[in-house]
Amino acid sequence: MNNDLSHRPANPIATLAQRMAGVQAAPAAPAAPHARVHAAAQTTSSATASLALLATDLKRRCARKALMGAASSFIPLPLIDLAVDAVLLSKMFNEIQEAFGLSPAQINALDASKRQRTYAAIQFVGNRIIGQVVTRAVVATLIKGIGVKLTAQQVSKAVPIAGQIASATLNYATLRLMVNKHIDDCVLVVQRSQNSS
Repeated sequence: MNNDLSHRPANPIATLAQRMAGVQAAPAAPAAPHARVHAAAQTTSSATASLALLATDLKRRCARKALMGAASSFIPLPLIDLAVDAVLLSKMFNEIQEAFGLSPAQINALDASKRQRTYAAIQFVGNRIIGQVVTRAVVATLIKGIGVKLTAQQVSKAVPIAGQIASATLNYATLRLMVNKHIDDCVLVVQRSQNSS
C-alpha cells in the first residue's frame, strides 16, 4: 500500500479558500506540456466542484435560518415579520459574501488586477449588493421591491390560522428564493473573476 501523501487529493474547500485568498501552493518540478494542460483542467474542475459544494452547504444552512423568518409570520403584530426578515437576510447575505471571499474587506485586500476583475464580474452579474456591507435598510429596500409578496402576506395574516400558515409558507419561499439567488450570483462572480485571469 502506498502511503505517499503527495498523491492524496487536496480538500476542495481549502483549495478554493486558498485560491480566493491568492495563496498558491509551492511549485512542483516542471511537468511535460500535456501534463500541465491536464493539471490545469483538473484545477478548474476542482475549483468548480469546490464552489458547488460551498454553494450547496450555504443553501442548506440558510434554509434552516429562513424557517426562523417564516416562524415570525405567526406573530400577530403587523410588519413584525418584515423586520425579522430584514435582520435575517442582512446577516445571511453578509455571511454568504464572506464565505465566497466577496466581502468589502476581502475584495479590498486583493491585488489591483484581481480586484478589478472581481468588480467587473460583479457588474456583469448585476447583483448590486455583492461586495457591499448589507444592512437592514438595504434589505428592507429589497423586500419592498417584492410588492406582491408583501401584499399577499399581510392580507393573508388577516385570516386566522389558515392565513398565518399561508403567510409563513410565502415568507419561507421568498426568503429562500432571495438567498439562493444571492448564492448563485456569488458563484458566478467568483467563476467569472477567475476565468478572466
